Amino acid sequence: MSAAGLQIVPVILCCLWGAAASNTYGKSGNATQPMLPRFGSLKQQKTNVRVRSGTQYPIRWIYQRQGLSVEIIAEFGNWRRIRGSDNSDGWVHAAVPSAL
Repeated sequence: MSAAGLQIVPVILCCLWGAAASNTYGKSGNATQPMLPRFGSLKQQKTNVRVRSGTQYPIRWIYQRQGLSVEIIAEFGNWRRIRGSDNSDGWVHAAVPSAL
């Protein structure tokens, strides 16, 4: 293999590693956010679940159990769409669910 060929090999390996790493994480391409859907639990004793992502939207229901397991199915800014064990879903602030 020539000297020029040896210089290209590290570049190709870096590109392949980057492509593999981006496939490991979520659709957003942000390597700090895990893939969706993922599971978490509620940090607070009372958690407001809203119709849409924002405090201006009405509260759909209130979870009254800390540590309840939920599935995080979508993200929008500081909001997470969660699904409970009964398949009902709604939006909570990102600070509410913690990763399992």
